[in-house]
Order: sequence, then structure tokens, then C-alpha cells
Amino acid sequence: MSRPRFREDGDRLHWRPPGSVDHTLLPDEVTDVTDAVARARIDVYLRHQDTGDVYFVPATSEAVRIHERGRVRVQVHGRARVDVATGAVGEPLPSGQWEIHVRMYGGAHRASSRISRPDGPLTCLGVLAEHPRRRLVVPCWSDSGELGLCVEPRSFSESIALVSAAATVTKREGHVFVVVPVPYVPPSGGPALELVLRDTSRRAREVSVPALVEPGLPGKTAGQLVAKVPVKRFMPGPEHVGPGAWLTSLRAEDSETGLRFALEMRRGRVEVRPATAVDPEYNPLGHDTALRRLARRVPGARYAVRLVRASTHRYLRD
Repeated sequence: MSRPRFREDGDRLHWRPPGSVDHTLLPDEVTDVTDAVARARIDVYLRHQDTGDVYFVPATSEAVRIHERGRVRVQVHGRARVDVATGAVGEPLPSGQWEIHVRMYGGAHRASSRISRPDGPLTCLGVLAEHPRRRLVVPCWSDSGELGLCVEPRSFSESIALVSAAATVTKREGHVFVVVPVPYVPPSGGPALELVLRDTSRRAREVSVPALVEPGLPGKTAGQLVAKVPVKRFMPGPEHVGPGAWLTSLRAEDSETGLRFALEMRRGRVEVRPATAVDPEYNPLGHDTALRRLARRVPGARYAVRLVRASTHRYLRD
């Protein structure tokens, strides 16, 4: 167990120097960090993923002492509220995806980070902002599990794709039920959708199944998209998902949107994996064309793309 960094003396908080330092040489006035800890604060700001615009969000914070097994730890808790109607210096936040960044100041200590996904269920409920006009706001999670938000997704399919990292699967009697959260289900129920699964091997197989959208409780729970996918471990037919990794997307009448998860079948078990873990070159929210899908299966194509990108980065650095 590491040496405690703080000790309490009544309501005062003192810093414990490293073991190599003789603490008797340091008077209490030097080690007293009570006021410095009380001034610790958290700043929260939004950064637009495409334009790079940055706007700070009003936030409150407080330092909390936590007692564990005779040790004292200090945590700084913060809370921020994003108002999309006034978030851009009194103006409405522009549409698009926004990263959420956090900076902490605590005396000589400073740190910055993104908000990581929790261990439990992800927050996937969208809300409707009424001012200055009605716009959907959806929490979203990056491929590395970092929290952001999207103001006014471009389509119903994209709003689902933004939270598709929270997809789950259940296998029953030759089928896999794929469940994906739906942040907001319009009164019409949304357009008809199909879940499309594409084999990442050179066989280039494709399986598509109808997807049913079920509404949740307005303002309380997200809806869900459910698809019943036939699976077969041995000698799968053209309508079955078989062993291997399968990228997923949603197909509407006039468009197709990639999802952030893939299905992987091994030894009869089907698991959800991040799409980029299965195919690092795959852009879940990008426009996936037949030409791009073909290029991903051409031997040497991925290496050529990486080589071109690396040479471009070297050119920019020079």
C-alpha cells in the first residue's frame, strides 16, 4: 500500500512529504494545504469535432475528503450543465458532434482529460431542445469510450449509430437477438430499417434482416432497435451469420449508416466488439460505399493506405 499523501489535524489538512524527507524539518505552516485544496476547481468545455470551435460550460466543483482505512484522500467533484440554446457565448450551439473536455486545477497540480464511459450501462437517452427551434440532442460515445454530444443528428439512423456502442446480443435457438438503444423515437416510429451484417473475410458475404424499433418512456428511458439474426456454426447458408467477424450498419430506403459495433462468432458464441477493433480502417459514421468495402478486401490495400497516411504526416511535420 502506498504512503498516504495527506493527514488531518482537526479540520486542517496537511501534505505528507515523501519518506526520503524528514517531516520534522517541515513546520505545519509549510505542509498545511487546507486552503489550496479548497480552491481546487474543475473547468468543462466543448470542442466541435469538425470546426474546432471551443466553448466553456458553466460548472460548479468542490473538494471532498474521503476516509478509507485510516487514510485520507481528496477528490474534486464537479457538475456542469450544457444549455444548447445559449452554449455558444449566449448563442445556440451549432449542429454537429461536440467533444466534452475537463480540466482540473488544484494548487500545483493540473490535469486534463475526457470523460470515459462508466462500467455500467451507457446513457443513451436523447432530449429535445425547444429553443431557438426544436432540435434533438444525443449523448454519444467515441470508439475509445469518450463522452460527447451531438446536436441535431443528420438522420434517424445516425442518432442510433451515435449510441450503438451500447449494443447487446442474446442467443436463442439458432438466432441472435441484437438490441441497440434508440435515443429518440419520433411519433411516426421512424423509417423502416434493416440491420446489415458484412463478413470481414474475403468471402464478402452480406446478411440483412428487418429491424424493429420500439419506443421507450419519453424523458425517462431510451427506445430500442431489435433485430433477429439467423446464425449457424457449421455450413452456414447465404441467410445465416457464420463464424468470423461481421461489421454492422443500418440501411434505410435511401442511405446506409455504419454502426460502432461488430459481431464476432467463435466456437458457437456470439459477442459484441467495437467495430474499429475488428477493422481499424473502418469509419463507423462515415459514408460506406461498395468501392470502400471492396478496397478493404484487396490484399495490400490497407498497407498502402497506411503508407500514404504516414508519408503525408511526415510531409506535414517537415
